[in-house]
Amino acid sequence: MKKFRRATADLINKTLGIFGLQIGVSNTGFWDLDPVFLDLYNKIRSRSLVKIDRCFMLYQFAKHASLTTHGDVAQVGVYKGGTAKMIATCFSKTPKKVFLFDTFDGLPALSEKDHGEIGRVYKVEDTKQFRDTHIDDVKKYLSDFPNVEIIKGYFPQTAHGLENRRFCFVYLDADLYQSTKDGLQFFYPRMIPGGIIMLDDYKTKNWPGVERAVREFQEERHISSITTTWWQGLIIRTPSSD
Repeated sequence: MKKFRRATADLINKTLGIFGLQIGVSNTGFWDLDPVFLDLYNKIRSRSLVKIDRCFMLYQFAKHASLTTHGDVAQVGVYKGGTAKMIATCFSKTPKKVFLFDTFDGLPALSEKDHGEIGRVYKVEDTKQFRDTHIDDVKKYLSDFPNVEIIKGYFPQTAHGLENRRFCFVYLDADLYQSTKDGLQFFYPRMIPGGIIMLDDYKTKNWPGVERAVREFQEERHISSITTTWWQGLIIRTPSSD
């Protein structure tokens, strides 16, 4: 984010320079006003690839969902457990169950819908990403949260037995088209009214399959998504949705 702010300022200053004007750039964000979040983020940042702006939005919406009277919590795509710990912390004082899904063995196979329309073309080696983790290590990392259940394997097969559960908050960080589509199809009908599904890697060229899956799902359901910050969005379960 600092590089982005600097690049944006440099571009603006090239234009303003014609008029003898310049702007400065602050290296702080509005999350700096929340010391509780900053303390939590600094504890989990080494175990997550999610940048601070997305983590702050994730934290804010998870806190909001923790106030609901019912509905459990889920995350698909856990990696080393950084964002999972942030979410679990938000729900630690509630009776809600937190289900965490990951292969702990890298990404599933990529499909043609994971290839960008322009630019990046994926290779077989891309599926080897995120293998530098292990379920036992993540279990130990999250051992202070008795309401957390970690499930290893390929989603949605690993969700068998949860069909009758209702959810108030879901975080999809699955990177790929099919994984994102499966997550939306499984969880959206099971969200409570007002329930939140947050989407990582939304509208990024690095993982174009995520936006494709979301766009298709929106068209099928006649719903809309909300962009929260760079590479992140969310969908809210409306009361009128079937």
